[in-house]
Amino acid sequence: MIHLSFFFYLEKAFDCVNHSILLQKLEFCGITDEVYTLIKSYLEGRQQRVVFKDKFLNNNNCSNWGIIKHGVLQCSIMGLLLFLVYINDLPNVRVNTNLSDNTKTTLYADDFY
Repeated sequence: MIHLSFFFYLEKAFDCVNHSILLQKLEFCGITDEVYTLIKSYLEGRQQRVVFKDKFLNNNNCSNWGIIKHGVLQCSIMGLLLFLVYINDLPNVRVNTNLSDNTKTTLYADDFY
């Protein structure tokens, strides 16, 4: 019996979560009503910008505000839970291989960077 392990490192994985797909998966899991509305408001309409502090000139420069269309917050419990919901169905994806059907898939997510 041959044991094979495959590891996939998803760089910036938390930044790549598609909000509309995530919301569809939440609905499929039975998350609706007020909880769904709360999570939707948590994801949609967020904006960010970058502030540059120049300590020599003693001033701040700011980028323009941009709407965040993808991603969940890292280093937050909510972000980790939403990411796990997003990838939870990955073990169901079948890839054409010559391996037997006795394969086992384990998911692991860590937002440490």
